[in-house]
Amino acid sequence: MSQLVRRPIRPATLILPLTAALVVAGVPAAQGAPEALDREATATGYDGAVASLDPYASAAGLEVLRAGGNAVDAAVAVSAALGVTRPYDGSIGGGGFLVLYSADTGEVTTIDSREEAWAAMEPDVFIEDGEPIPFLERRVSGLSQGVPGVVAGWDLALEEYGTMSLEEVLAPAVRLADDGFVADDQYQSRTEDNLEIFRDFTSSSATFLDDGEVPQAGSVITNEDLARTYRLLGEQGPSVFYEGEIAEAIVETNTNPPLADGAEREVRPGGMTLADLAGYAAVEQEPTMVDYRGLEVYGMAPPSSGGSTVGEALNILEGFDLGDMSEEEVLHRMAEASALAFADRNAYVGDPDFVDVPLTGLLSQGFADERRELIGPEAQERPVPAGDPTEYDDGDAEATQAGSVEGHGSTTHLTVADKWGNVVSFTFTIEQIGGSGIAVPGYGFLLNNELTDFETDPDHPANAPAPGKRPRSSMAPTIVLDDDGEPVAAFGSPGGATIITTVLQVAVNHLDLGMSLPEAIAAPRLSSRNGAASEAEAPIAGTALGDALRARGHTINPVETLGNVTGVAFLPDGRLQAAAEPERSGGGSAMVVRPEQPGPQRPEPEYGFFLSNGWAGGKADLAFAYGRHTDEVLIGDWDGDGTDTITVRRGARYYVSNSLRSGPAEREFVYGRPDDVVLVGDWDGDGTDTLAVRRGRSYHVKNSLTGGPADVVTDYGRPDDVVLVGDWDGDGNDTFTVRRGATYHVKNDLRGGVADTVFAYGRAGDVTLAGDWDGNGTDTLAVRRGRVYHLANSLRSGPADRVVAYGREGDEVYVGDWDGNGTDTLGLRRTP
Repeated sequence: MSQLVRRPIRPATLILPLTAALVVAGVPAAQGAPEALDREATATGYDGAVASLDPYASAAGLEVLRAGGNAVDAAVAVSAALGVTRPYDGSIGGGGFLVLYSADTGEVTTIDSREEAWAAMEPDVFIEDGEPIPFLERRVSGLSQGVPGVVAGWDLALEEYGTMSLEEVLAPAVRLADDGFVADDQYQSRTEDNLEIFRDFTSSSATFLDDGEVPQAGSVITNEDLARTYRLLGEQGPSVFYEGEIAEAIVETNTNPPLADGAEREVRPGGMTLADLAGYAAVEQEPTMVDYRGLEVYGMAPPSSGGSTVGEALNILEGFDLGDMSEEEVLHRMAEASALAFADRNAYVGDPDFVDVPLTGLLSQGFADERRELIGPEAQERPVPAGDPTEYDDGDAEATQAGSVEGHGSTTHLTVADKWGNVVSFTFTIEQIGGSGIAVPGYGFLLNNELTDFETDPDHPANAPAPGKRPRSSMAPTIVLDDDGEPVAAFGSPGGATIITTVLQVAVNHLDLGMSLPEAIAAPRLSSRNGAASEAEAPIAGTALGDALRARGHTINPVETLGNVTGVAFLPDGRLQAAAEPERSGGGSAMVVRPEQPGPQRPEPEYGFFLSNGWAGGKADLAFAYGRHTDEVLIGDWDGDGTDTITVRRGARYYVSNSLRSGPAEREFVYGRPDDVVLVGDWDGDGTDTLAVRRGRSYHVKNSLTGGPADVVTDYGRPDDVVLVGDWDGDGNDTFTVRRGATYHVKNDLRGGVADTVFAYGRAGDVTLAGDWDGNGTDTLAVRRGRVYHLANSLRSGPADRVVAYGREGDEVYVGDWDGNGTDTLGLRRTP
């Protein structure tokens, strides 16, 4: 819905149509029936990673990444697919929070698409006869249904940070809803949990039940209504959801719930209007951030309490050397820090448009130091009182009693990273498992019960219901950066208020205790939310560890599971590690675009091509032979798949290879004259590299790998200039720079005239290489002296940004993005 337009995270992105079918077919293949996809909890590799609660959804994200989409595009695709396969956890009938790291800017931002109270809502909406309406009655009603925000959040994320259209990223979910998926035990059990509710509403029964009964695990589930809804969104955009036919259906469902004949349930209508939907807007806002042991931990600011509560607890824990403590001591201090942070959360955090939230104070190290003084060897009596962060803040907040403890709820979380380094951590929800239990007739999705996240107390200073207000949330999508601003990990979880304690414990496990992200996710959990008792999974509650915590004064109640985490870790060797639950709730799904890095396919030859995918020197990552040693070699992304490959030239004939291997060419053609100087570039910004030939100072540009006349002819520079091709301004179009000695004359378009930039770099005798060395979308320079490379990441004079040695002094050097990760590195050619 936003009208802002920003340059996409990945400049010059090639947008491919998503025509390849999602891999869900084959039981049996001859009949075209969908098959159940395997669940893998951990996947390690390159070029992109997806972790979600469902393998069909992760596959949808992987499809978008492989088609050239970035992490934002893939995150929307995953969330849309989760709306098909896990419709009771999160969907377009709800809202969410998205945290995004942009490799282009090095910054973290967030998008708030939280549900919103309708304009007619009164503070006492949940009070009847002086008492709160029972929770189940509040839930299964129009009273609980907030204005949904997910679609607006998708739109804002794609418009400002994506590279694909909404229609393109929804395509995998449309196919999934049309063709179907194989229901698992979780789908069956969650439907069983809602059976009596679904039977009471004609729309819910028609959408989610099979002749009034629960579909069994192993059956194929389709949702043609949701497929049609997604098609409408793709064709007409979010306006159809917020102002068109879907909006009308949502309002009708809210104000006149479709009760089945004979249903005896009392269902209170809501007061949502078309104006409420038309007035909804997703909001981009600053994240929360705390410095934790030299790392930057980013989260979601209010109306979510996730970022502030996780951040405050981490600030408290930073005063303890957790890595040198026993498991019992770590859990004790974590439980105490969590209880203190929850006390402050319950007292102060709400929608900042309605409440003066002392966020600076809550996240200040001084306030955390003060709170830490309350932690001793024994558990504090619960509930602990809230502190006073206002002396560390400029606001004038009012506190309330700190003892509110929320239940588990249901939500879904996904994490995506792409080959350019962008990261998305996205949590979205419809609140309870099944939301309000009321589906929108004919459109295939459930409406949320998110407004039950408000306190029933109309005088609650932080989280009372109010028109247009967004209820406090516990969602805590998290991204961690190192001290250089590079991603370390991203993760999040469903689970109501236990989201916060789950994310906190995964952070401690991974950042303090040295666990890998998969180990940190799999470890048993404890949740202390400032109630009378903490909750813990069996490996804690039912063991000597639980007894030791009880001896310290903790009350520990056993629960089956806490949370359902997905995340991505960035390993020191450059690999991505997607991680999900191995067992909880049936396990999650982790996938990577390329599971293994191609190593040498045979013993390294003495002669041939030696490719390096990093700037570390040492052994080549890939070695192979192609063409003849007398051929001229050209490097480019000839097929637009994001990976540079090799063409050899003999006279005027070109032999194109679209893979880094020995063997015959995949394509041959003739262009230009045998004595032309040949230049490779993406001249029209379509994502596919083609050719220009140079004769003296005339350039004949060709935008396709064919013979025939040039598409553009231009003059620039002097006949004896050295010419370099690159995207100097990051607009997606390659143009020219000419070099005279150590002076460079940069041109940002295919025309004559004066240079756009002139500067000096290196020495007159240097070999000059052009490439996008840091993956920021702008090509810059490296100069080579012997086997030493001096890299500059900006078009300026002065010292190099990096110096590295690679190869042998007599090697020919080629620059390309060999692995498609967005960063150019080196290839060497060694001839006899």
